[in-house]
Amino acid sequence: MIANQSSNDALGDWRIVDETLGMVLPDKEPDMNQPPLPSPPPPSPPPLPMSELVASIEAKAERPVQVQRTAVAAREHLQGPLYAHLLNVQVDLSLGGQYICRVIGMKCHGEDQHHAHNLRVHLGNVEHRNYNAALAAAQAEPTLSPSVLETPTPITYL
Repeated sequence: MIANQSSNDALGDWRIVDETLGMVLPDKEPDMNQPPLPSPPPPSPPPLPMSELVASIEAKAERPVQVQRTAVAAREHLQGPLYAHLLNVQVDLSLGGQYICRVIGMKCHGEDQHHAHNLRVHLGNVEHRNYNAALAAAQAEPTLSPSVLETPTPITYL
């Protein structure tokens, strides 16, 4: 028991807080339920040199033209067979939409037929066939130039 008594006396001399050190305690404990601080915004990219900026603007300006060309090529590929029997008509592939009558010169030009079957039937109707035949006949007739119709100017000799 004497050994325990001496160890208790040694612990009694030991202090939990060193009073010689200055200690500043916060007035209030931090609130752990606050939302995290937002992360800083990413740094903005450095400005482009003028030549790259001009090239970028020109490339963006050409995109709509490229998209339009691609759309026309796609329409020609997908809908060309629907117009194949109308050899003499002009087809307006620049019109947007899927099931649009594209025959230039017809009163139905630009009308939406709503389904592929409806468009196929519409393009095979009598009006379209007659219009195609009329264009074929007009192309077959030789057109006389105005100079052939005029009477020749007489030559006078002096």
